[in-house]
Amino acid sequence: MVKKNKKYPAFSLLELVMAIFILSLITLTAVSVFANIVRTRKDAIKVANDIQAGREAIEIMAKNIRMGSHLSPAGSSNLIYFFSEVTGECVSYSISGNRLNSATAAPSGTNCAPGAVTYAYAPMTRSDMTVTGSFIVTQTNTSTPKVIGRATVVMLIDGKYNLQTTISIRNYEGII
Repeated sequence: MVKKNKKYPAFSLLELVMAIFILSLITLTAVSVFANIVRTRKDAIKVANDIQAGREAIEIMAKNIRMGSHLSPAGSSNLIYFFSEVTGECVSYSISGNRLNSATAAPSGTNCAPGAVTYAYAPMTRSDMTVTGSFIVTQTNTSTPKVIGRATVVMLIDGKYNLQTTISIRNYEGII
């Protein structure tokens, strides 16, 4: 039997080892929770930045499409092109290579089809984000002087987050 010295009260070695073990478990748990919070926050910031970049790209497209004419091709595809009444250029957007791309080119009359003009596409989205989707064009006036209508842009960001909007051409000069 072990006698305790009442003159010098203290913890035994076993009590100290148990206290250190419990403190280590609490510290390890706290560090693990903190690391998980930091990783989740980093992922949330990336998602928010990717969605914001997608919204900004859609807003740029919307401004250009609203003041355009000769919106083509009718139907659904990963390519859209039109004549910009503001700049006097052909403008094209494409979703390819997991990127949203844009290009401008000198027009061939009012024909902005990819065979009639040559587009040099530049990415509109960052390289670390994946963009898939399509454009759905509905032409409401297919006669001269302008082909007008609306375009629905459907984008899937990083395979999880869906952005969609419909843009109507508002440039009715020469039609009304």
